[in-house]
Amino acid sequence: MTPPPRSRASAPSRPDSGGFRSLADDLRGRSPEELADLLEARPDLARSSSTDLAGLAAAATTPTSVQRALEGLTRPELQALEAVLVLAPVDAAAVAHATGAPSDDARTCLAHLVELALLWRSPEGLRPLRTITELIPRPARLAGAQEAGSTPPPEVTPAVLAGLPSPERALLDALLWGPPVGQVTEAAPPSTQAARDALVERGLLVRVAPGTVLLPRGVALALREGRTHRAWEGAPPRPAPGGTPRPDLLTDAAAAQVSDLLGRTDELLLELQDRPATLLAGSGTGVREVARLSRALDTDADGIHLLLETAHAAGLLDVGPLPAEADRAGEHVWGPTPMADRWWQQPDPERVLALLEAWWAMPADPAAREGDRRANALSEGARSPLVRRLRQELLEEVVLLDGAPASPEELLQRWRWRHPLRRTPPAERVEAVVAQARALGLVASPATDPTRVVAAPWLAVVPGSRPAQLDAGALSAGLEEHLPAAADRVLLQADLTAVSLGRPTPHLAGLLHLVGQVESRGGATIHRLTEASLRRALDAGHSASDVRAALEAASATGLPQPVDYLLREVAAGHGRVHLTDAGSALVLDDPALATRMLHDPDLAPLGLELLAPTVLASRLPAARARAFLRDHGYGPSVTRPSTPPRVSPRSGAREVLSQPLTREAALDRAERLLAAGEPTPPEQPATPDAPAMDSRDPAVVQAVLREAVADARPVWIWHTDPLGGVQHALVTPGSLEGGRLHAVRAGERLPRVWSAHRIVGVAQAR
Repeated sequence: MTPPPRSRASAPSRPDSGGFRSLADDLRGRSPEELADLLEARPDLARSSSTDLAGLAAAATTPTSVQRALEGLTRPELQALEAVLVLAPVDAAAVAHATGAPSDDARTCLAHLVELALLWRSPEGLRPLRTITELIPRPARLAGAQEAGSTPPPEVTPAVLAGLPSPERALLDALLWGPPVGQVTEAAPPSTQAARDALVERGLLVRVAPGTVLLPRGVALALREGRTHRAWEGAPPRPAPGGTPRPDLLTDAAAAQVSDLLGRTDELLLELQDRPATLLAGSGTGVREVARLSRALDTDADGIHLLLETAHAAGLLDVGPLPAEADRAGEHVWGPTPMADRWWQQPDPERVLALLEAWWAMPADPAAREGDRRANALSEGARSPLVRRLRQELLEEVVLLDGAPASPEELLQRWRWRHPLRRTPPAERVEAVVAQARALGLVASPATDPTRVVAAPWLAVVPGSRPAQLDAGALSAGLEEHLPAAADRVLLQADLTAVSLGRPTPHLAGLLHLVGQVESRGGATIHRLTEASLRRALDAGHSASDVRAALEAASATGLPQPVDYLLREVAAGHGRVHLTDAGSALVLDDPALATRMLHDPDLAPLGLELLAPTVLASRLPAARARAFLRDHGYGPSVTRPSTPPRVSPRSGAREVLSQPLTREAALDRAERLLAAGEPTPPEQPATPDAPAMDSRDPAVVQAVLREAVADARPVWIWHTDPLGGVQHALVTPGSLEGGRLHAVRAGERLPRVWSAHRIVGVAQAR
């Protein structure tokens, strides 16, 4: 089966055709569209400092860039590349035979490898970059090209291999499909040791250390009958068959999770609006704050970490100093930002989209661990850019399954097929990503198998996007159709409870948070109205008439008499003393009450002074004065601003994500590289004994020197001398390692050593 199509396929239909003498020549033979495909597939090349195609070719061969390109290969593409590494120079037909791939599949994979500039087209066939042989020293689990015994002895023929005794053939079969190195120690059975010695004597095995033998590449290929791989893995593994889930039930389950996400985010912001979370000395917020929020929202710690990180990534939550009118003025805390107020005013689908896009792109990992403990929420230790890429790739696999349920283990198997050269993530991290996606309503689990997940109808990925991007249009349209409407009314009952059927609107959620406290959750949320909760509403600066009007407007059953009586009773004992933050002044309704309080010995700690017949000043801050007066039965009210305090986000606290390379930018860069033509010497003129300098680019210099070392051919170098002058020399490099070039200068016999950082330019020896 053919691998999934790439975003573009403008590589030649005959990937193995061409007559180029180097990768740079191959790049010069490409059209602007083909070069743009290369830059889009390997964006690090577009960001390189290369000014011409020679520099681009050098940048494309650096180990870091090649490693990034290799990590993006799928299993069949890696198989095709390994076949080229073993058989180069080679054509598509030979690769198809060596891997067992259909011809069309082999050509598709090779075309993509040529597009990525991991292979280049020589007159003899396809050749790999030399850097790849260093990064993949044992392709197809065969012995390396430079390992002892890699060249097959002349007597190795199918007839010789077929006539081997059973113990010897069994030993070869054990090493046949890799790894090519095995241990046959003195503890092995005598028959195995005898078979080992016989094979070493025949040259079919090579002894590389006492008790360690190597199966040479030529012998392995003869045993494999010219095959490099046991089987062609052209398609990702499919999940195990199971029952077909009902789409309507899955949609309802996912929609319920999205609705719950909105409701709990509203509650989180309201809770932090009243009591901002403490900022730790290092970063983030501590375990106690998470536990407090967990109790308030009736959610486990995993859910609180997810909500905090997502709200922060969406810009709804940040750390900053509280304003001067707040009780903890100037203290740096975690609290809602002004963006939270604007977010509350948006339609529900837009609010959900903001949260899901923030989670999709955020570098934070809500399940991150530091050693043997969980990382603090919102801390630097919870940041892991790798998990962002992992969650995007795993969710993309869920979308590609097109409704087939899959477990986290099966998703990990598909991920391994998609990225065979990348380090496999721990199973716990994959399970955490799937659990977060389920909590956000991006996936849902069938009722018959809760361990598996299916994509929600609104989960869609932009086709061909790298990295994968959420399809905002499809997501918004799906949520608009399936997201349950928020409830704007509650059932106020005579037992002093308010029953909310479903998720309340942001306005109603704010009112219920202000006048009540959650008593139970489930199919409906029950808020209990108490004397303390109503006093809290009055303390926040709302009058009793405003609270009564808000409750009447929100109630679908009118205002029950017990609720009205309780509100009147609380209001009657509230506000006899008016407290304002401005200088901690006490404003009273009755001059006699002011005189009594001024001479009351129990109130001496307040340090009261008479400013006017009905105005007293206290030396204590307003928050402490209010608590003191309440303890002594006065029930003061507090004059506060009409808007709740908001933290000012830290400058530069939000991560600036790099923008993906656009097609227009890639084409423009490709055209400029093609227009640059051959490199010209920037400053150094040509002399009778030296050619013009090809390049001063450090990446180009290193690449040319590595190529010269591999080919054992001379090259011109320009280097700085101890006095700062620039000298040139024709040298034949022997090695380039440890930041030093070991080479023999023309006309000399003994090698010299040059520091690599002193070599400022190179030129090919003509």
